[in-house]
Amino acid sequence: MGPADGETWKPTSNPSVSFVWKNAGQEATQIMYRYEAVVGQVQDWISTGVLKPGDRLLSIRDMSAKLGYSTVTVYQAYRMLEDDGTLESRSRSGFFVSIGAKPLAEFGKMRPDWGTGSVSQTGTVDVAPISLPRDLDGFGARTVSEDLLPLAELYRLLGKNLRQEACYRNSIPWNGLEALRDVVARQIGDTSSRTHGRNIVITRGTCTALQLTLNHLRKEKGKIIVETPMDSDWVFTVRASGRELVEIYSHPRYGVDPEQFQYLLEHNDVAACVLSPINHSPTGVSYSVDVAQRIVEAATGRNVKIIENMAGRDLYYTAPPAFDFAQFDTRNLVIRVGGFAETLGARFGLGWIVGSPRDLQDIRATVEADVMLAGDWAIQTTLAEFVVKRSYDRHLRKLRETLSTRMRRGLSLMFQTFPDNCTVSRPHGGYVCWVRGPKEFDALNAAAKARTNAVGFGPGPLFSVTRWFNNFIALNLSYEWTPQRERQLALIGELLREH
Repeated sequence: MGPADGETWKPTSNPSVSFVWKNAGQEATQIMYRYEAVVGQVQDWISTGVLKPGDRLLSIRDMSAKLGYSTVTVYQAYRMLEDDGTLESRSRSGFFVSIGAKPLAEFGKMRPDWGTGSVSQTGTVDVAPISLPRDLDGFGARTVSEDLLPLAELYRLLGKNLRQEACYRNSIPWNGLEALRDVVARQIGDTSSRTHGRNIVITRGTCTALQLTLNHLRKEKGKIIVETPMDSDWVFTVRASGRELVEIYSHPRYGVDPEQFQYLLEHNDVAACVLSPINHSPTGVSYSVDVAQRIVEAATGRNVKIIENMAGRDLYYTAPPAFDFAQFDTRNLVIRVGGFAETLGARFGLGWIVGSPRDLQDIRATVEADVMLAGDWAIQTTLAEFVVKRSYDRHLRKLRETLSTRMRRGLSLMFQTFPDNCTVSRPHGGYVCWVRGPKEFDALNAAAKARTNAVGFGPGPLFSVTRWFNNFIALNLSYEWTPQRERQLALIGELLREH
Protein backbone atom coordinates (compact mmCIF):
# COMPACT_ATOMS: atom_id res chain seq x y z
CA MET A 1 0.00 0.00 0.00
CA GLY A 2 1.32 3.42 -0.87
CA PRO A 3 2.02 6.11 1.71
CA ALA A 4 -0.86 8.17 2.99
CA ASP A 5 -0.83 11.85 3.82
CA GLY A 6 -0.99 13.23 7.33
CA GLU A 7 0.91 15.56 9.58
CA THR A 8 3.90 14.51 11.67
CA TRP A 9 6.35 17.36 11.27
CA LYS A 10 6.61 20.86 9.93
CA PRO A 11 9.75 22.17 8.23
CA THR A 12 11.26 25.35 9.66
CA SER A 13 11.30 26.97 6.23
CA ASN A 14 8.53 26.72 3.71
CA PRO A 15 9.84 25.03 0.55
CA SER A 16 6.71 25.58 -1.47
CA VAL A 17 7.37 26.35 -5.09
CA SER A 18 7.34 29.93 -6.23
CA PHE A 19 8.07 31.59 -9.54
CA VAL A 20 10.07 34.71 -10.21
CA TRP A 21 8.79 36.80 -13.09
CA LYS A 22 11.24 39.22 -14.62
CA ASN A 23 10.34 42.67 -15.89
CA ALA A 24 10.25 43.39 -19.59
CA GLY A 25 13.62 45.09 -19.64
CA GLN A 26 15.54 42.20 -18.12
CA GLU A 27 17.73 39.92 -20.18
CA ALA A 28 15.84 36.72 -19.35
CA THR A 29 12.80 37.89 -21.30
CA GLN A 30 14.77 37.34 -24.48
CA ILE A 31 14.48 33.61 -23.79
CA MET A 32 10.76 33.63 -22.99
CA TYR A 33 8.13 35.72 -24.77
CA ARG A 34 6.87 38.33 -22.33
CA TYR A 35 3.27 37.19 -22.52
CA GLU A 36 4.35 33.65 -21.52
CA ALA A 37 5.60 35.03 -18.21
CA VAL A 38 2.20 36.59 -17.54
CA VAL A 39 0.50 33.33 -18.56
CA GLY A 40 2.74 31.43 -16.16
CA GLN A 41 1.97 33.77 -13.28
CA VAL A 42 -1.79 33.44 -13.76
CA GLN A 43 -1.49 29.64 -14.06
CA ASP A 44 0.55 29.58 -10.86
CA TRP A 45 -2.08 31.60 -8.99
CA ILE A 46 -4.76 29.17 -10.18
CA SER A 47 -2.74 26.03 -9.37
CA THR A 48 -2.01 27.22 -5.84
CA GLY A 49 -5.59 28.32 -5.18
CA VAL A 50 -4.88 32.05 -5.03
CA LEU A 51 -7.32 32.41 -7.91
CA LYS A 52 -10.38 30.16 -7.81
CA PRO A 53 -12.95 29.27 -10.48
CA GLY A 54 -15.23 32.23 -11.06
CA ASP A 55 -12.79 34.81 -9.66
CA ARG A 56 -12.33 38.02 -11.63
CA LEU A 57 -8.79 38.87 -12.68
CA LEU A 58 -7.28 42.30 -12.35
CA SER A 59 -8.06 44.60 -15.23
CA ILE A 60 -5.50 44.65 -18.01
CA ARG A 61 -4.25 48.04 -16.85
CA ASP A 62 -3.98 46.97 -13.18
CA MET A 63 -2.26 43.68 -14.07
CA SER A 64 0.17 45.62 -16.23
CA ALA A 65 1.07 47.82 -13.28
CA LYS A 66 1.34 44.83 -10.91
CA LEU A 67 3.65 42.69 -13.07
CA GLY A 68 5.56 45.42 -14.90
CA TYR A 69 4.56 44.41 -18.42
CA SER A 70 2.82 46.49 -21.08
CA THR A 71 -0.95 46.41 -21.46
CA VAL A 72 -0.48 44.83 -24.90
CA THR A 73 1.51 41.97 -23.33
CA VAL A 74 -1.11 41.38 -20.62
CA TYR A 75 -3.94 41.46 -23.17
CA GLN A 76 -2.11 38.89 -25.32
CA ALA A 77 -1.64 36.64 -22.27
CA TYR A 78 -5.31 36.90 -21.28
CA ARG A 79 -6.38 36.01 -24.81
CA MET A 80 -4.05 32.99 -24.85
CA LEU A 81 -5.49 31.80 -21.53
CA GLU A 82 -8.99 32.32 -22.91
CA ASP A 83 -8.16 30.24 -25.98
CA ASP A 84 -7.05 27.27 -23.90
CA GLY A 85 -10.09 27.48 -21.62
CA THR A 86 -8.35 28.75 -18.50
CA LEU A 87 -10.11 32.14 -18.61
CA GLU A 88 -13.39 33.40 -19.99
CA SER A 89 -14.23 36.98 -20.94
CA ARG A 90 -17.50 38.66 -20.08
CA SER A 91 -18.70 41.75 -21.88
CA ARG A 92 -18.07 44.93 -19.86
CA SER A 93 -16.91 42.82 -16.90
CA GLY A 94 -13.43 41.64 -17.80
CA PHE A 95 -11.73 38.25 -17.54
CA PHE A 96 -12.67 35.49 -15.09
CA VAL A 97 -11.18 32.13 -14.13
CA SER A 98 -13.09 29.45 -16.00
CA ILE A 99 -15.18 27.02 -13.97
CA GLY A 100 -13.14 24.23 -15.58
CA ALA A 101 -9.87 25.66 -14.27
CA LYS A 102 -10.28 24.21 -10.77
CA PRO A 103 -6.84 23.21 -9.46
CA LEU A 104 -6.26 19.63 -8.39
CA ALA A 105 -5.37 18.92 -4.80
CA GLU A 106 -1.78 19.21 -3.63
CA PHE A 107 -0.16 16.54 -1.47
CA GLY A 108 -0.86 16.93 2.25
CA LYS A 109 1.70 17.66 4.92
CA MET A 110 3.31 14.37 5.87
CA ARG A 111 2.61 10.68 6.33
CA PRO A 112 1.44 9.44 9.76
CA ASP A 113 2.13 5.71 9.43
CA TRP A 114 5.86 5.54 8.86
CA GLY A 115 6.92 2.00 8.00
CA THR A 116 10.19 0.31 8.90
CA GLY A 117 10.03 -2.79 6.75
CA SER A 118 13.10 -3.87 4.83
CA VAL A 119 13.31 -5.48 1.42
CA SER A 120 15.31 -8.67 1.26
CA GLN A 121 16.87 -9.40 -2.10
CA THR A 122 16.02 -13.08 -1.71
CA GLY A 123 12.95 -13.92 -3.74
CA THR A 124 12.31 -10.38 -4.92
CA VAL A 125 9.93 -9.79 -7.80
CA ASP A 126 11.54 -9.03 -11.15
CA VAL A 127 10.68 -5.49 -12.27
CA ALA A 128 11.57 -6.09 -15.92
CA PRO A 129 8.02 -7.02 -17.02
CA ILE A 130 6.72 -3.59 -16.00
CA SER A 131 9.61 -1.55 -17.38
CA LEU A 132 8.76 1.12 -19.93
CA PRO A 133 9.93 0.62 -23.52
CA ARG A 134 13.03 2.76 -23.94
CA ASP A 135 11.88 4.08 -27.31
CA LEU A 136 8.64 5.44 -25.86
CA ASP A 137 8.59 9.22 -26.06
CA GLY A 138 6.35 11.82 -24.52
CA PHE A 139 4.91 11.41 -21.04
CA GLY A 140 6.64 8.07 -20.50
CA ALA A 141 10.08 9.12 -21.73
CA ARG A 142 13.02 8.67 -19.37
CA THR A 143 14.92 11.75 -20.52
CA VAL A 144 14.28 15.37 -21.44
CA SER A 145 12.81 16.21 -24.85
CA GLU A 146 15.46 16.32 -27.58
CA ASP A 147 14.15 19.61 -28.96
CA LEU A 148 15.66 21.25 -25.84
CA LEU A 149 19.16 19.87 -26.42
CA PRO A 150 22.02 21.59 -28.31
CA LEU A 151 22.60 18.49 -30.41
CA ALA A 152 23.84 20.26 -33.55
CA GLU A 153 26.79 21.83 -31.74
CA LEU A 154 27.51 18.69 -29.73
CA TYR A 155 27.62 16.48 -32.82
CA ARG A 156 29.81 19.00 -34.63
CA LEU A 157 32.34 18.82 -31.79
CA LEU A 158 31.99 15.04 -31.59
CA GLY A 159 32.69 14.64 -35.30
CA LYS A 160 35.89 16.65 -34.97
CA ASN A 161 37.02 14.63 -31.96
CA LEU A 162 36.20 11.26 -33.53
CA ARG A 163 38.66 12.06 -36.31
CA GLN A 164 41.37 12.53 -33.68
CA GLU A 165 40.39 9.73 -31.31
CA ALA A 166 42.77 7.11 -32.70
CA CYS A 167 45.71 9.20 -31.52
CA TYR A 168 44.42 9.72 -27.98
CA ARG A 169 42.11 6.84 -27.05
CA ASN A 170 44.80 5.14 -24.94
CA SER A 171 45.72 8.32 -23.07
CA ILE A 172 42.64 8.57 -20.84
CA PRO A 173 43.50 8.38 -17.12
CA TRP A 174 41.53 5.82 -15.10
CA ASN A 175 39.44 8.59 -13.53
CA GLY A 176 38.71 10.44 -16.80
CA LEU A 177 40.21 13.34 -18.70
CA GLU A 178 41.54 16.06 -16.44
CA ALA A 179 39.81 18.75 -18.51
CA LEU A 180 36.40 17.14 -17.97
CA ARG A 181 37.01 16.51 -14.28
CA ASP A 182 37.93 20.17 -13.84
CA VAL A 183 34.74 21.18 -15.66
CA VAL A 184 32.64 19.04 -13.31
CA ALA A 185 34.44 20.49 -10.29
CA ARG A 186 33.60 24.02 -11.43
CA GLN A 187 29.99 23.13 -12.21
CA ILE A 188 29.29 21.76 -8.73
CA GLY A 189 31.71 24.04 -6.88
CA ASP A 190 29.08 26.66 -6.13
CA THR A 191 27.95 24.82 -3.01
CA SER A 192 31.14 23.13 -1.83
CA SER A 193 34.63 24.60 -1.65
CA ARG A 194 36.15 21.12 -1.24
CA THR A 195 35.48 19.99 -4.80
CA HIS A 196 38.62 19.38 -6.86
CA GLY A 197 39.16 17.59 -10.14
CA ARG A 198 41.38 15.03 -8.44
CA ASN A 199 38.41 13.94 -6.29
CA ILE A 200 36.27 13.08 -9.33
CA VAL A 201 35.85 9.92 -11.40
CA ILE A 202 34.16 10.05 -14.81
CA THR A 203 31.83 7.17 -15.74
CA ARG A 204 29.79 6.27 -18.80
CA GLY A 205 26.54 7.24 -17.10
CA THR A 206 24.88 8.27 -13.86
CA CYS A 207 23.59 4.77 -13.10
CA THR A 208 27.08 3.40 -13.71
CA ALA A 209 28.35 5.91 -11.17
CA LEU A 210 25.73 4.72 -8.68
CA GLN A 211 26.58 1.08 -9.36
CA LEU A 212 30.31 1.71 -8.81
CA THR A 213 29.57 3.53 -5.57
CA LEU A 214 27.33 0.75 -4.27
CA ASN A 215 29.99 -1.82 -5.19
CA HIS A 216 32.55 0.25 -3.31
CA LEU A 217 30.36 0.04 -0.21
CA ARG A 218 29.86 -3.72 -0.41
CA LYS A 219 32.43 -4.25 2.35
CA GLU A 220 30.28 -2.10 4.64
CA LYS A 221 27.93 -4.59 6.27
CA GLY A 222 24.40 -3.35 6.74
CA LYS A 223 21.29 -2.19 4.94
CA ILE A 224 20.85 0.61 2.43
CA ILE A 225 18.16 3.25 3.02
CA VAL A 226 16.57 4.39 -0.24
CA GLU A 227 13.93 7.01 -0.94
CA THR A 228 10.52 6.07 -2.23
CA PRO A 229 9.43 7.14 -4.75
CA MET A 230 12.78 7.24 -6.53
CA ASP A 231 13.95 7.57 -10.14
CA SER A 232 13.00 4.32 -11.90
CA ASP A 233 16.49 3.70 -13.31
CA TRP A 234 17.93 4.14 -9.82
CA VAL A 235 15.35 1.68 -8.46
CA PHE A 236 16.61 -0.92 -10.91
CA THR A 237 20.25 -0.19 -10.01
CA VAL A 238 19.83 -0.43 -6.23
CA ARG A 239 17.81 -3.64 -6.56
CA ALA A 240 20.56 -5.13 -8.70
CA SER A 241 23.12 -4.40 -5.98
CA GLY A 242 21.95 -7.41 -3.98
CA ARG A 243 21.83 -5.40 -0.76
CA GLU A 244 19.02 -5.42 1.77
CA LEU A 245 17.08 -2.21 1.26
CA VAL A 246 14.98 -0.08 3.59
CA GLU A 247 12.57 2.43 2.03
CA ILE A 248 11.96 5.88 3.47
CA TYR A 249 9.11 7.97 2.13
CA SER A 250 10.07 11.11 0.20
CA HIS A 251 7.14 13.48 0.50
CA PRO A 252 6.22 15.36 -2.71
CA ARG A 253 6.29 18.69 -0.85
CA TYR A 254 9.08 18.35 1.72
CA GLY A 255 11.18 15.31 0.87
CA VAL A 256 12.49 13.02 3.59
CA ASP A 257 11.45 13.52 7.21
CA PRO A 258 14.65 13.89 9.33
CA GLU A 259 12.92 12.40 12.36
CA GLN A 260 11.92 9.28 10.43
CA PHE A 261 15.44 9.08 9.01
CA GLN A 262 16.83 9.18 12.55
CA TYR A 263 14.35 6.48 13.61
CA LEU A 264 15.42 4.15 10.79
CA LEU A 265 19.08 4.64 11.69
CA GLU A 266 18.38 3.75 15.31
CA HIS A 267 16.33 0.61 14.53
CA ASN A 268 18.31 -0.84 11.62
CA ASP A 269 21.91 -1.76 10.94
CA VAL A 270 22.46 0.80 8.16
CA ALA A 271 25.62 1.11 6.07
CA ALA A 272 24.54 3.82 3.64
CA CYS A 273 21.61 5.75 2.20
CA VAL A 274 20.73 6.93 -1.30
CA LEU A 275 19.01 10.34 -1.35
CA SER A 276 18.05 12.98 -3.94
CA PRO A 277 17.74 16.32 -2.12
CA ILE A 278 17.57 18.65 -5.14
CA ASN A 279 14.86 18.43 -7.83
CA HIS A 280 14.02 14.89 -6.77
CA SER A 281 12.63 12.64 -9.48
CA PRO A 282 9.73 11.93 -9.86
CA THR A 283 8.24 14.48 -7.42
CA GLY A 284 10.32 17.56 -8.29
CA VAL A 285 10.76 18.44 -4.61
CA SER A 286 13.89 20.00 -3.09
CA TYR A 287 14.74 19.66 0.58
CA SER A 288 15.08 22.75 2.73
CA VAL A 289 18.57 23.59 4.01
CA ASP A 290 17.46 22.74 7.55
CA VAL A 291 16.26 19.27 6.52
CA ALA A 292 19.48 18.56 4.62
CA GLN A 293 21.64 19.58 7.57
CA ARG A 294 19.66 17.43 10.01
CA ILE A 295 19.96 14.40 7.72
CA VAL A 296 23.73 14.77 7.44
CA GLU A 297 24.05 15.24 11.20
CA ALA A 298 22.01 12.08 11.83
CA ALA A 299 24.12 10.08 9.37
CA THR A 300 27.32 11.43 10.91
CA GLY A 301 26.21 10.30 14.35
CA ARG A 302 25.97 6.71 13.07
CA ASN A 303 28.89 6.86 10.63
CA VAL A 304 26.52 6.14 7.72
CA LYS A 305 27.56 6.95 4.16
CA ILE A 306 25.31 9.20 2.06
CA ILE A 307 25.12 8.71 -1.70
CA GLU A 308 23.75 12.01 -2.99
CA ASN A 309 21.99 12.02 -6.35
CA MET A 310 22.92 15.31 -8.05
CA ALA A 311 21.73 14.37 -11.54
CA GLY A 312 18.98 16.99 -11.71
CA ARG A 313 20.57 19.77 -9.67
CA ASP A 314 20.92 22.13 -12.68
CA LEU A 315 17.23 21.95 -13.63
CA TYR A 316 15.93 24.43 -11.06
CA TYR A 317 13.20 26.89 -12.02
CA THR A 318 14.13 29.87 -9.85
CA ALA A 319 17.22 30.21 -7.63
CA PRO A 320 20.13 27.75 -7.87
CA PRO A 321 20.51 25.11 -5.14
CA ALA A 322 21.51 26.61 -1.80
CA PHE A 323 23.39 23.52 -0.62
CA ASP A 324 24.57 20.03 -1.23
CA PHE A 325 25.04 17.43 1.49
CA ALA A 326 28.83 17.83 1.34
CA GLN A 327 28.44 21.34 2.73
CA PHE A 328 27.52 19.82 6.12
CA ASP A 329 29.83 16.80 5.93
CA THR A 330 32.68 16.82 8.45
CA ARG A 331 33.81 13.19 8.10
CA ASN A 332 33.91 12.47 4.35
CA LEU A 333 30.69 10.45 4.51
CA VAL A 334 29.03 12.03 1.46
CA ILE A 335 29.66 10.60 -2.00
CA ARG A 336 28.08 12.69 -4.77
CA VAL A 337 26.85 11.10 -7.98
CA GLY A 338 25.65 12.95 -11.06
CA GLY A 339 25.96 13.29 -14.80
CA PHE A 340 25.10 15.17 -17.98
CA ALA A 341 22.12 13.13 -19.23
CA GLU A 342 19.56 15.46 -17.65
CA THR A 343 20.93 18.54 -19.43
CA LEU A 344 22.57 17.14 -22.59
CA GLY A 345 20.72 13.89 -23.29
CA ALA A 346 21.56 10.20 -23.12
CA ARG A 347 24.11 10.21 -25.98
CA PHE A 348 26.29 12.69 -24.09
CA GLY A 349 25.17 11.61 -20.62
CA LEU A 350 28.46 10.67 -19.01
CA GLY A 351 28.30 10.37 -15.24
CA TRP A 352 30.65 11.26 -12.41
CA ILE A 353 31.46 10.44 -8.80
CA VAL A 354 32.81 12.94 -6.28
CA GLY A 355 34.27 11.40 -3.15
CA SER A 356 37.17 11.35 -0.76
CA PRO A 357 40.56 10.05 -1.95
CA ARG A 358 39.96 6.90 0.10
CA ASP A 359 36.60 6.27 -1.57
CA LEU A 360 37.97 6.83 -5.05
CA GLN A 361 41.03 4.66 -4.51
CA ASP A 362 38.76 1.71 -3.81
CA ILE A 363 36.69 2.46 -6.93
CA ARG A 364 39.85 2.69 -9.03
CA ALA A 365 40.44 -1.06 -9.19
CA THR A 366 37.00 -1.66 -10.67
CA VAL A 367 37.31 1.11 -13.25
CA GLU A 368 40.79 0.05 -14.36
CA ALA A 369 39.56 -3.51 -14.86
CA ASP A 370 36.87 -2.36 -17.30
CA VAL A 371 37.85 0.54 -19.55
CA MET A 372 34.26 0.79 -20.83
CA LEU A 373 33.10 2.16 -17.47
CA ALA A 374 34.57 5.61 -18.09
CA GLY A 375 33.26 6.54 -21.55
CA ASP A 376 35.42 7.05 -24.63
CA TRP A 377 37.90 9.83 -25.32
CA ALA A 378 35.81 11.56 -28.01
CA ILE A 379 32.73 11.94 -25.79
CA GLN A 380 34.77 13.11 -22.81
CA THR A 381 36.61 15.67 -24.92
CA THR A 382 33.38 16.88 -26.54
CA LEU A 383 31.77 17.46 -23.15
CA ALA A 384 34.83 19.23 -21.77
CA GLU A 385 34.96 21.55 -24.79
CA PHE A 386 31.24 22.28 -24.80
CA VAL A 387 30.67 22.79 -21.08
CA VAL A 388 33.61 25.17 -20.69
CA LYS A 389 32.10 27.44 -23.35
CA ARG A 390 29.66 30.22 -22.46
CA SER A 391 27.13 28.57 -24.77
CA TYR A 392 26.57 25.87 -22.14
CA ASP A 393 25.44 28.45 -19.60
CA ARG A 394 23.12 29.95 -22.20
CA HIS A 395 21.77 26.48 -22.94
CA LEU A 396 21.06 25.87 -19.24
CA ARG A 397 19.24 29.20 -18.86
CA LYS A 398 17.03 28.48 -21.86
CA LEU A 399 16.47 24.89 -20.74
CA ARG A 400 15.31 25.97 -17.28
CA GLU A 401 12.99 28.64 -18.66
CA THR A 402 11.42 26.25 -21.16
CA LEU A 403 11.02 23.40 -18.67
CA SER A 404 9.33 25.78 -16.24
CA THR A 405 6.95 27.04 -18.94
CA ARG A 406 6.07 23.55 -20.15
CA MET A 407 5.58 22.29 -16.60
CA ARG A 408 3.16 25.14 -15.84
CA ARG A 409 1.27 24.47 -19.05
CA GLY A 410 1.05 20.77 -18.18
CA LEU A 411 -0.25 21.50 -14.70
CA SER A 412 -2.87 23.85 -16.14
CA LEU A 413 -4.06 21.16 -18.58
CA MET A 414 -4.20 18.54 -15.84
CA PHE A 415 -6.34 20.85 -13.73
CA GLN A 416 -8.77 21.06 -16.66
CA THR A 417 -8.85 17.38 -17.71
CA PHE A 418 -7.99 15.17 -14.71
CA PRO A 419 -10.65 14.03 -12.21
CA ASP A 420 -11.02 16.11 -9.06
CA ASN A 421 -9.89 13.26 -6.78
CA CYS A 422 -6.37 13.31 -8.23
CA THR A 423 -3.46 14.86 -6.35
CA VAL A 424 -0.59 16.49 -8.22
CA SER A 425 2.92 17.50 -7.13
CA ARG A 426 4.17 21.04 -7.74
CA PRO A 427 7.77 20.52 -8.89
CA HIS A 428 10.54 22.93 -7.88
CA GLY A 429 12.57 21.81 -10.88
CA GLY A 430 13.15 19.01 -13.37
CA TYR A 431 10.58 17.82 -15.87
CA VAL A 432 8.59 15.06 -14.15
CA CYS A 433 5.30 15.48 -12.28
CA TRP A 434 4.01 12.94 -9.73
CA VAL A 435 0.27 12.25 -9.75
CA ARG A 436 -1.84 10.24 -7.31
CA GLY A 437 -4.95 8.84 -8.93
CA PRO A 438 -8.14 7.59 -7.29
CA LYS A 439 -7.62 4.87 -4.69
CA GLU A 440 -8.93 2.13 -7.01
CA PHE A 441 -6.81 3.23 -9.98
CA ASP A 442 -4.40 0.53 -11.25
CA ALA A 443 -1.43 2.27 -12.84
CA LEU A 444 0.05 -0.88 -14.39
CA ASN A 445 -3.16 -1.87 -16.17
CA ALA A 446 -3.75 1.72 -17.26
CA ALA A 447 -0.22 1.94 -18.68
CA ALA A 448 -0.86 -1.18 -20.76
CA LYS A 449 -4.10 0.33 -22.10
CA ALA A 450 -2.37 3.62 -22.87
CA ARG A 451 0.35 1.90 -24.88
CA THR A 452 -2.27 0.47 -27.25
CA ASN A 453 -2.96 4.11 -28.16
CA ALA A 454 0.76 4.98 -28.43
CA VAL A 455 0.57 6.91 -25.15
CA GLY A 456 2.98 6.26 -22.32
CA PHE A 457 3.51 7.26 -18.72
CA GLY A 458 5.45 5.91 -15.77
CA PRO A 459 3.31 3.64 -13.56
CA GLY A 460 3.97 4.27 -9.87
CA PRO A 461 5.34 0.81 -8.94
CA LEU A 462 8.36 1.45 -11.19
CA PHE A 463 9.48 4.09 -8.71
CA SER A 464 9.61 1.89 -5.61
CA VAL A 465 11.77 -1.13 -4.75
CA THR A 466 8.71 -2.67 -3.05
CA ARG A 467 6.27 -1.73 -5.83
CA TRP A 468 4.34 0.79 -3.80
CA PHE A 469 2.29 3.53 -5.48
CA ASN A 470 -0.02 1.33 -7.54
CA ASN A 471 -2.43 4.26 -8.00
CA PHE A 472 0.32 6.78 -8.89
CA ILE A 473 1.78 7.83 -12.23
CA ALA A 474 4.78 9.92 -13.32
CA LEU A 475 4.50 12.26 -16.31
CA ASN A 476 7.39 13.68 -18.32
CA LEU A 477 6.27 17.24 -19.14
CA SER A 478 9.39 18.39 -21.01
CA TYR A 479 7.97 17.91 -24.51
CA GLU A 480 6.47 20.73 -26.56
CA TRP A 481 2.74 21.13 -26.12
CA THR A 482 0.89 20.36 -29.36
CA PRO A 483 -2.78 19.52 -29.99
CA GLN A 484 -1.77 15.85 -30.21
CA ARG A 485 0.02 15.99 -26.86
CA GLU A 486 -2.97 17.69 -25.27
CA ARG A 487 -5.26 14.92 -26.58
CA GLN A 488 -2.89 12.31 -25.16
CA LEU A 489 -2.98 13.97 -21.75
CA ALA A 490 -6.77 14.02 -21.91
CA LEU A 491 -6.68 10.27 -22.64
CA ILE A 492 -4.63 9.74 -19.48
CA GLY A 493 -7.28 11.74 -17.63
CA GLU A 494 -9.95 9.37 -19.01
CA LEU A 495 -7.96 6.36 -17.78
CA LEU A 496 -7.75 7.94 -14.33
CA ARG A 497 -11.54 8.31 -14.31
CA GLU A 498 -12.12 4.69 -15.29
CA HIS A 499 -10.08 3.20 -12.43
